[in-house]
Order: sequence, then structure tokens, then C-alpha cells
Amino acid sequence: MLPIEYFHVVFTLPAEIARIALWNKRAIYGLLFRASAETVKTIAADPKRMGARVGMTSVLHTWGSALTHHPHIHMIVPGGGLSPGGTRWIASKPGFFLHVRVRPCENDEDAGPGFTQDEGERPVMVTLLRAAESW
Repeated sequence: MLPIEYFHVVFTLPAEIARIALWNKRAIYGLLFRASAETVKTIAADPKRMGARVGMTSVLHTWGSALTHHPHIHMIVPGGGLSPGGTRWIASKPGFFLHVRVRPCENDEDAGPGFTQDEGERPVMVTLLRAAESW
């Protein structure tokens, strides 16, 4: 491991989509991995935020501490990443990974639940679900 700070990031699957996962585990959990990774990479690559290519290690948990169905991803993310050209390390601010509030987009009827970084953007999870409608 690099001698840098690491951060714990959690992405929870919205309840409406978690119910679908009971019958389509492979598809939904695969999309959850993709959506959470794409969200972190997109936000970290934004020059207004960090402007770096970050890596991560992700682990899927399908049950919560109350032993109920509660799919979520735990990520360990380094406090920085490579510059776009890959020539230097760009560190995050000490004690702080990224300045952005990633939240479910629950008020946009067209978008539905999923991960979004800014109001009005289509959530990544919903976009991936719509692309996978063929299953």
C-alpha cells in the first residue's frame, strides 16, 4: 500500500432497485459495482474537484447488520490519484477525499433513484439499468 491516507466510501442500492436484485442478483450487483466505481472516478477526474485518475477496492455486502436484505458497496479509495497524463501524483486535501455530496436523486420522477453528484443529472445507476433493459 502507498503511504497515503485512504478513505471508506459506501454506496447503498435504493430500496426500489434492491427488490429487483432478489431475482436478478448477477445483473443488479454488477451494475452496482459499475455505477459506484464510475461515480467515484468521474467526480475525482473533475478538475474542479481533484482532477485525478483514482483507483479503488470494492466489496459487496448484501445484508445489513439487522440481517435484512440491504445491498451496498464498501470502497477503500486512496487519498489521491494520477494526473491525467499519468506523470504525477495529485493528493486530496488531508482528512478529506472529495468535496461533493453524492446522493440519491429521489425528487426527479424521470430520473428515479440512483447515484448523482449534482442536481438535475441523470443518476448513473438508473442510466445503467435502462441500458440493461434487455435482460
